[in-house]
Amino acid sequence: MKTIHGHTRRVAGNKRVSSPEYRAFAAMKNRCLNKNQARYKDYGGRGITVCARWRDGEDGLTGFECFLADMGSKPSSEHSLDRVNNNRGYEPGNCRWATRIEQARNARSTTLVDLGVGPMPFAQAAERHGAVSAKTARQRVHRGWSADDAILTPKGAVP
Repeated sequence: MKTIHGHTRRVAGNKRVSSPEYRAFAAMKNRCLNKNQARYKDYGGRGITVCARWRDGEDGLTGFECFLADMGSKPSSEHSLDRVNNNRGYEPGNCRWATRIEQARNARSTTLVDLGVGPMPFAQAAERHGAVSAKTARQRVHRGWSADDAILTPKGAVP
């Protein structure tokens, strides 16, 4: 195996394999910049951008080198690139390496609730402050309960 500039390596059959960080970087750019990409409508098509530093590079560094300098290495194979604020673009300060659970709780479709300690994902609120499990609280909401009542009302009690 020969390493090529530290981000790609050659394996048997002279095939190139990119680093996990480079694959995340390339996928990010593809989602935001390639109108033919299947997920473009959810990213570039709704105005999600890649900052100029990561797109074009600066100070003699490539865009990927800037991305890697800002983001660091992926902590584990369980992590992937995530935007903290889903309405802002890919840029330093708005991106992190997150687990699947963290990403799911940060999706646009995630319901946020405020139980007096600031907004948080419904499941997280149920785990931290709930009198019942998140599953029970979700079932209650589907039956018409308010999110607050569904999370805070103990089993067997009526809101």
